[in-house]
Amino acid sequence: MPRWVLISYRCCFTQVPMPPAVWPAYLTAVAPPSSQAVEAENIGAGRIATSTAALQITRAEAYTTGEARERESKAKVLELEAKAYAEAARAQADRVEADKRAELEAPAKAMKSKIITDAEAQAQQTLILARGKADATFIQVTPHVCPVPLRLCR
Repeated sequence: MPRWVLISYRCCFTQVPMPPAVWPAYLTAVAPPSSQAVEAENIGAGRIATSTAALQITRAEAYTTGEARERESKAKVLELEAKAYAEAARAQADRVEADKRAELEAPAKAMKSKIITDAEAQAQQTLILARGKADATFIQVTPHVCPVPLRLCR
């Protein structure tokens, strides 16, 4: 039984019989033995499977890393929010304390200022009276030291 080969002549294919002496050379050159083909396919499939597995591992690691970073960033945001809330609460407490202190200190400061002013006025009044008495005593004790006649000094 002759084997046929497809031969291309410009735009069409033609089947031509191949002589039996050429069959082994043709089969070796054109079509590799089936065991080599299967082995090559298996090696290729193994490489594809290895590459696919490596890709899946890389994707899983990237996903895990991304998820971990996302959890870390959410935790950091929550921590910063808690710090800001605590700082705002401290600031509000400081403001309330300052307001209460001002409510208590303002009347006390006003009273202190009034007491100091009254004491200074009393001291000035006492000083004026003391000077007046001293001048009067000096005038009575010293008879005509003054160039002005006595009756005008008294």
